[in-house]
Amino acid sequence: MASSSSDHGTELSRSLVALRKAAGLRQVDVVARTALSQAQLSRIERGKSLPTETEAEQLARLYAADPTQTGGLVQMAREARASIQDSRLVVQRGHTLAMQQRWRRIEGDARMVRSYQSALVLGVLQTPAYAAVVLEQPEDSAVVRDRLYRHDRLLAESGRENILIQTEGSLRLCVGSTAVMADQTESLVRASSRPNVQLGVIPASQAVDVVAGTSFHIYDEKAVVVGLEVAAASLTDTADIRHFRGLFDRLAAVAVWGGRARDLVAGIAEDYRREP
Repeated sequence: MASSSSDHGTELSRSLVALRKAAGLRQVDVVARTALSQAQLSRIERGKSLPTETEAEQLARLYAADPTQTGGLVQMAREARASIQDSRLVVQRGHTLAMQQRWRRIEGDARMVRSYQSALVLGVLQTPAYAAVVLEQPEDSAVVRDRLYRHDRLLAESGRENILIQTEGSLRLCVGSTAVMADQTESLVRASSRPNVQLGVIPASQAVDVVAGTSFHIYDEKAVVVGLEVAAASLTDTADIRHFRGLFDRLAAVAVWGGRARDLVAGIAEDYRREP
């Protein structure tokens, strides 16, 4: 029997409960006549676990379901389990417009976004010139415009809380030119002053006992998008989300926040302005 989030198998669980009650059976009666434990049956009926196709068929027969109902329950079990298998890890390659639009849809539903980036400025905070260099596209390209749309929405929507962590090293990497980086870091200072944005920066001098080898974004407690070298992976498994949430909290503990973060970024901007 496979574990499931509450989003999977809801229709199946409701159908099984309705059939059991129509048959005049209690959960203890079902447990006595099947190999399921009380805990397993309870989780199935609450939509927390999915029965196998065999278990769904056995329950349907125990509840005296007709052949059409039985076939429907087995099909729902098959489709729900396949949905979990497909949704735990989705990998999309490249910095394509389609990929950015996929992440934009994920972001659009989230009320809290936690993001970490150690190598570059987070995409939602990038200026047009910086994004053009990173994406290797003209500033007026559709890919760059889509990234800027995300930036604008991030700053405009007060209903979403954005908790963002950068490393100082990512801000001192001179992408494009010193002029590009001066504009970029000054833009970060302005963005961090927004009421719906919390920016944390891990100073280069800060001793750390936690290292994240890749960027990642946590959307509520529902999904994690992890940046890879040539792709991005979307994770929805509960254990994966819990892992990255714990990692984010440890990174947040070694970052500076609020005025200290803004002062650090402003100092980096001044360094870029002083360079020829």
